[in-house]
Amino acid sequence: MKKTLTLIVALFINNCIMFAQAPQKMSYQAVIRNNSNTLVTSTAVGMQISILQGSATGTNVYTETQTPTSNANGLVTIEIGAGTVVSGTFNSINWGSGLYFIKTETDPSGGTTYSITGTSQLLSVPYALYAETSGTPGVVGATGATGIVGTSGLDGATGADGLAGAVGQTGTTGADGTIGATGTTGADGIVGATGAIGATGSVGATGVDGIIGSTGTTGADGIVGTTGSTGATGTFQSGSTPGEILYWNGSNWIALSPGIRGQNLTYCNGFPTWGACPPLTIGESYAGGIIAYILQVGDPGYIAGQEHGLIAAPGDQASASWGCHGTLLTGADGTAIGTGNQNTIDIMTGCVTAGIAARLCGDLILGGYNDWYLPSKDELNKLFINRIAIGGFFISASANYWSSSEFNNNEVWIQDFGNGIGNGAQSSGSKLNTRYVRAVRTF
Repeated sequence: MKKTLTLIVALFINNCIMFAQAPQKMSYQAVIRNNSNTLVTSTAVGMQISILQGSATGTNVYTETQTPTSNANGLVTIEIGAGTVVSGTFNSINWGSGLYFIKTETDPSGGTTYSITGTSQLLSVPYALYAETSGTPGVVGATGATGIVGTSGLDGATGADGLAGAVGQTGTTGADGTIGATGTTGADGIVGATGAIGATGSVGATGVDGIIGSTGTTGADGIVGTTGSTGATGTFQSGSTPGEILYWNGSNWIALSPGIRGQNLTYCNGFPTWGACPPLTIGESYAGGIIAYILQVGDPGYIAGQEHGLIAAPGDQASASWGCHGTLLTGADGTAIGTGNQNTIDIMTGCVTAGIAARLCGDLILGGYNDWYLPSKDELNKLFINRIAIGGFFISASANYWSSSEFNNNEVWIQDFGNGIGNGAQSSGSKLNTRYVRAVRTF
């Protein structure tokens, strides 16, 4: 009864570029964060770096790959030009021939499936690189006007905490107080002498059995009493047609008409019927409760040609807390149809608190059955969908019911049956709160 969730994690890269002296390399740094703005630290990441000429989608003049490892602050540092070359020659790039852009592609798992892409313009050309590929310098032009001040960059990552100060010296231990004098021990009393054990008396001889007396004479028969009046005629119903069958439905005798030649008599839902049993229906009383859901194609546990599903208790068991707030219970996180029973077992094993929702269901004996349990998230939703046919649910303005599917160590999946007709919203709710409980079993 385990649940499978798929999480898509996006990484945001804040980067900065620092240009190095010759040889032909450029330093590149990036801070790796996830979508919760948490640093991805001490992790190998796969990167592909391309130099594009002319525009952000321009000609690719050089491509290389690297696999750096982020440090404790989530920072990776590489030297462009020192990686594994995919295409082009870094030393032959003519930095003076127009605009250049750096395109980075990142695989957070360290492979080559690059899921994060970013492109940024080189707003200035590294002097050492430009000088190496340029011709004879021309006349120095006039100094241009100062450009508009750019927007402030993102704040850098918070620095690591400083070292803890030295522990101060331990103060001197105070002198022990004077121990009071021990009182004198009283003298032991004199032990009395043990009395002598008396001799065991001899066993007397077994007496002789007495003589069995003779059987007395049989007494005379008593006088026969008068015959009682005849009782009322019984209520057993007479048949009206040859071959008719009578059966008791718990309150009345029911006549079942004769079948046809070769027809089989089938026992369905506790009563005889001719031919195959009619299909079960949601809302029908059956096997200790009310049919709440019948498995369909694609449901876990579905078997073609067989009827299986969920039976709900006729009414709520009570309202209770879920229990064990702050504790993550191993195995109690299944959400699919068919996982609620194992969830309930794991909750009762890992949480010994009395009176919690899982125990109200797991300890329940109802309709002659003792295999009731707290439904999983998906099983609870089937109860909500068929709540009118099942009946007995509390539908006030806010009527949340527990599932057995744990969300985290403090919360559990719940479903709102309220607002008159119930809005059906499923969400996580605190284990501390009191909510309604409806037990289910399978058939």
